Amino acid sequence: MRTASLSARWMVAASTLALLIPCPALAESVSLRWMEAAESERALGFRVYAGLTEGDGEIVYEGLPAKDEEGVYHADVEIEELDQGLGVYVWLTATNQRGESPPSNANFYSAGAVNDLDGDGRSDILWRHDSGLLVAFLMNGTSINHTGLMWAGNDRSVVGTPDLDGDGRADIVWRGLDGLVSAWLMDGTDVIADAQISTLPLDWTIIATPDLDGDGRGDILLRHATGYLGAWFMDGTAITSFGGIGLFGTAWTFAAAPDLDADGRDDLLFQHTNGTLHAWLMDGATIVSEGAIFTLPGGWQVSGAPDLNGDGHSDLLFGFDSGDFFAFFMNGLAIAGWSLAPGPGPGWVVQGFPDLNGDNRGDILWRHVDGSVHAWFMDGMQILDQGPIVTVGTDWTILDVMR
Repeated sequence: MRTASLSARWMVAASTLALLIPCPALAESVSLRWMEAAESERALGFRVYAGLTEGDGEIVYEGLPAKDEEGVYHADVEIEELDQGLGVYVWLTATNQRGESPPSNANFYSAGAVNDLDGDGRSDILWRHDSGLLVAFLMNGTSINHTGLMWAGNDRSVVGTPDLDGDGRADIVWRGLDGLVSAWLMDGTDVIADAQISTLPLDWTIIATPDLDGDGRGDILLRHATGYLGAWFMDGTAITSFGGIGLFGTAWTFAAAPDLDADGRDDLLFQHTNGTLHAWLMDGATIVSEGAIFTLPGGWQVSGAPDLNGDGHSDLLFGFDSGDFFAFFMNGLAIAGWSLAPGPGPGWVVQGFPDLNGDNRGDILWRHVDGSVHAWFMDGMQILDQGPIVTVGTDWTILDVMR
């Protein structure tokens, strides 16, 4: 890996190069926009770097694109790691006769949003009717771009929406009352393949569909009635292998599958009856590190684990009966910061933490008891924007968009 050179001959401060709010990552490419401060020396070219860790990366673009009328440069850059299902940090430098500037700020780009059925980098919303009808809303912020109806029946349940085949689009995993596990491979609201995966004995439960090995394909996390955990590692609808992970006792509850250390591999988070949060940092079925994070006060439960601040590390959210939220901003097993935010008021219930606007930050999706749906667009625990989406009858349920 090559590291961005910080040439002392460049006479411009690092802050004069600004990588603007990132556009969504589409498959293996990102659309970058940046500008220079007015006092900057004239650049003869730019270098864009990408890496799995901030500050340590390879050049993925070198050139001098045209500026628009507002002085903003634009370049579409292909990044191999995104195509492999890995999130990356992206930053840039400027060059001229004096050398290479210090780097700009770095933005993190995830390989895909949770529950992104059409692969546009934005989460979508799945609904289930009491009759068994399944409906998808393809989203762009609070706007519904497209809707699609799919019949599923009431003899099976959705247990996850991983990207099984690594095409950048979420798929739908089902489990029948008889234990049969099957999947729909999706392209937007179209089912492009419907296949059986395997029949799982009824003393096994599917508890999540994380990407444990970082190959860009969702896996299927299983728990036995004894507390033993294992995983099916997937390639489309084929099980490539089964991996036994370990045993956690009945006093522990599975809480989430966040990527705490931003390595592109989802980790496993558990909560004890005494409030202790404990995490396993994963590489496939191997626990590479583990440790206690915090002991929560009585009554606290993990509500979800979105990346609220867009740094590539999943964060931990806790909701209260009042509707207020408390967040831990995570860096591996360490709490890097925390914040509290008030809820929207009585009658509102959180539905999940999708990335509806494609800015690589988890948002908060709310639903009122009257059926109305509302979104908060987040940067950390700051609400950048918010708005209503739709009102739907209470015989419709939003399927959990948390992984």
